[in-house]
Amino acid sequence: MIDCVCGHCEKTFKGTKRSLHCSRSCAAKSRTGSKNSNWKGGLVEVACEECGKLFTLKRKDTKGTLGRFCSRACWGKSRSREFVGETGSHWQGGPITIACEQCGDTFKVPKSREPTARFCSYGCYGLWQSENLSGVNSPLWEGGCIRYYGPNWESQKRRARARDDYTCQECGATEDALGYSLSVHHEEPFKSFGYIPGENDHYKQANELANLTSLCRICHLHVEWRQGSFDERQRSNLIS
Repeated sequence: MIDCVCGHCEKTFKGTKRSLHCSRSCAAKSRTGSKNSNWKGGLVEVACEECGKLFTLKRKDTKGTLGRFCSRACWGKSRSREFVGETGSHWQGGPITIACEQCGDTFKVPKSREPTARFCSYGCYGLWQSENLSGVNSPLWEGGCIRYYGPNWESQKRRARARDDYTCQECGATEDALGYSLSVHHEEPFKSFGYIPGENDHYKQANELANLTSLCRICHLHVEWRQGSFDERQRSNLIS
């Protein structure tokens, strides 16, 4: 052991060549304030760029956003001037006025929306859709619903159900268990036969028993869905 001088309180104590402090307390104190090897001058006082208020912070934080504004509110106000309105880097001249394609009323939208803005409200957009994207105007139009399957349809339905023993050919449920008459499904869609009342008798081929099968209402919906021919407008026909 040799005589050593404490690096904090400067007292003499017995230690080794590597001893720097006389106690743990002095060692801890030597790592704070100006005696710390990372000391950069402590707190400094700066003025907020937004409101001018003086505030204190560590010298190492004077660079960057922390050294410019006293609070998040002041930082937000500064950014609003930089990025919002005419001073913003994305400013395109403000809202523009355009006319609604449905009702003709004018409305304002940001210039960035000019290429896609066509209607003043969802109501006008819905009206435009109903007039331009429904019925024969719809890109999915397939000729509309078929509500008449020819003069022999009722008799063929009865024959098909009797042939199938009044049992659903998909799930095996009977009419007695279901409490209603089974639906009769065209394996090949009726409209594909091109029947035109008063002009041809193609309904006969469409309504042949070989093209008919008995199904419960749920299975009928599932089969129509699998075939891709299900249409909301035909829902009433599926349960007939």
